Amino acid sequence: MQSEDQLGKSYRQVYPNPAGNEFTLVGTIMVGESLAVEITDTKGTAVFKNTYKGNEVRITLDTKSWQSGAYFVRLSSEDGSMKSAMMIINH
Repeated sequence: MQSEDQLGKSYRQVYPNPAGNEFTLVGTIMVGESLAVEITDTKGTAVFKNTYKGNEVRITLDTKSWQSGAYFVRLSSEDGSMKSAMMIINH
Protein backbone atom coordinates (compact mmCIF):
# COMPACT_ATOMS: atom_id res chain seq x y z
CA MET A 1 0.00 0.00 0.00
CA GLN A 2 1.20 3.49 -0.81
CA SER A 3 0.93 6.33 1.65
CA GLU A 4 0.06 9.82 0.43
CA ASP A 5 3.78 10.69 0.59
CA GLN A 6 4.62 7.71 -1.62
CA LEU A 7 1.90 8.64 -4.08
CA GLY A 8 3.19 12.20 -4.09
CA LYS A 9 6.65 10.90 -4.99
CA SER A 10 5.17 8.66 -7.69
CA TYR A 11 3.69 11.68 -9.44
CA ARG A 12 6.43 13.35 -11.46
CA GLN A 13 5.05 15.93 -13.82
CA VAL A 14 2.47 17.16 -16.28
CA TYR A 15 4.03 19.17 -19.09
CA PRO A 16 3.90 21.53 -20.82
CA ASN A 17 1.59 23.58 -18.65
CA PRO A 18 -0.10 25.50 -20.16
CA ALA A 19 -0.48 23.11 -23.08
CA GLY A 20 -1.64 23.63 -26.63
CA ASN A 21 -2.58 20.53 -28.62
CA GLU A 22 -1.10 17.86 -26.34
CA PHE A 23 0.45 17.28 -22.96
CA THR A 24 2.33 14.48 -21.26
CA LEU A 25 1.87 13.02 -17.79
CA VAL A 26 4.80 11.09 -16.33
CA GLY A 27 4.65 9.01 -13.17
CA THR A 28 6.01 5.93 -11.48
CA ILE A 29 4.06 3.25 -9.67
CA MET A 30 5.16 0.38 -7.53
CA VAL A 31 5.31 -2.96 -9.34
CA GLY A 32 2.02 -4.81 -8.88
CA GLU A 33 0.08 -1.64 -8.06
CA SER A 34 -2.27 0.25 -10.32
CA LEU A 35 -2.70 3.96 -10.85
CA ALA A 36 -6.02 5.46 -11.94
CA VAL A 37 -5.78 8.67 -13.98
CA GLU A 38 -8.83 10.87 -14.40
CA ILE A 39 -8.94 14.28 -16.06
CA THR A 40 -12.01 16.46 -15.62
CA ASP A 41 -13.04 19.88 -16.81
CA THR A 42 -14.15 22.61 -14.41
CA LYS A 43 -17.72 21.27 -14.50
CA GLY A 44 -16.50 17.88 -13.25
CA THR A 45 -17.07 16.11 -16.57
CA ALA A 46 -14.46 13.43 -17.22
CA VAL A 47 -12.58 13.98 -20.48
CA PHE A 48 -10.12 11.12 -19.90
CA LYS A 49 -10.07 8.12 -17.59
CA ASN A 50 -7.82 5.06 -17.53
CA THR A 51 -5.99 2.74 -15.14
CA TYR A 52 -2.35 1.78 -15.56
CA LYS A 53 -0.20 -1.00 -14.15
CA GLY A 54 3.53 -1.28 -14.34
CA ASN A 55 6.47 0.74 -13.19
CA GLU A 56 6.73 3.81 -15.43
CA VAL A 57 3.67 5.61 -16.75
CA ARG A 58 4.07 8.06 -19.64
CA ILE A 59 0.85 9.27 -21.23
CA THR A 60 0.71 11.80 -24.05
CA LEU A 61 -2.80 13.06 -24.68
CA ASP A 62 -4.09 14.86 -27.75
CA THR A 63 -6.10 17.86 -26.54
CA LYS A 64 -7.00 19.40 -29.92
CA SER A 65 -10.69 18.64 -29.40
CA TRP A 66 -10.72 19.94 -25.81
CA GLN A 67 -11.89 23.47 -25.12
CA SER A 68 -9.35 25.98 -23.83
CA GLY A 69 -9.47 26.28 -20.06
CA ALA A 70 -8.58 24.58 -16.79
CA TYR A 71 -8.60 20.83 -16.28
CA PHE A 72 -7.95 18.77 -13.17
CA VAL A 73 -5.67 15.75 -13.29
CA ARG A 74 -6.34 13.27 -10.49
CA LEU A 75 -4.13 10.26 -9.77
CA SER A 76 -5.34 7.66 -7.31
CA SER A 77 -3.79 4.46 -6.06
CA GLU A 78 -5.46 1.22 -5.01
CA ASP A 79 -5.27 2.14 -1.33
CA GLY A 80 -7.27 5.34 -1.87
CA SER A 81 -4.38 7.83 -1.83
CA MET A 82 -4.83 10.70 -4.28
CA LYS A 83 -2.76 13.43 -5.87
CA SER A 84 -4.12 16.16 -8.10
CA ALA A 85 -2.86 18.95 -10.31
CA MET A 86 -4.41 21.64 -12.48
CA MET A 87 -3.68 21.68 -16.19
CA ILE A 88 -4.33 24.65 -18.49
CA ILE A 89 -5.19 24.07 -22.14
CA ASN A 90 -4.72 27.13 -24.36
CA HIS A 91 -5.36 26.75 -28.11
